[in-house]
Amino acid sequence: MTFSRPGAIDLSALSRPQQPVGGAGAGRAPAAGGSTWVTDVSEATFQAVALEASAKHLVVLNLWSPRAQNAQDFNDLLARVTDELQGQVLLANVDVDANPGIAQAMQVQGVPFVAAVVGGQLVPLFQSTA
Repeated sequence: MTFSRPGAIDLSALSRPQQPVGGAGAGRAPAAGGSTWVTDVSEATFQAVALEASAKHLVVLNLWSPRAQNAQDFNDLLARVTDELQGQVLLANVDVDANPGIAQAMQVQGVPFVAAVVGGQLVPLFQSTA
């Protein structure tokens, strides 16, 4: 059985044949509160942290920019909700200014852009119109 959802975007082009140095957990950095369910993702760690993790967990991607108004407040809100869910979802934050390749591959038009990753497939949930 394959996962098929209208609006889903195939992220296989972002796959890399080798894992980043340090294995599947590389790039995972606890958020300010010490959460193990919230991490920052870069182009180098996207494969392991977002795509491979989505085979076992629901991964919520939050693409954001520090230049966007209220970005940190929104990030804090998502982190609080993720922590309250105690591991039911993983939150992967992507700074699009530092990682433009990820935003470009996902055809992001505005930030914040929030999507779920299920089995390596992107399912857009929310995108700013501003």
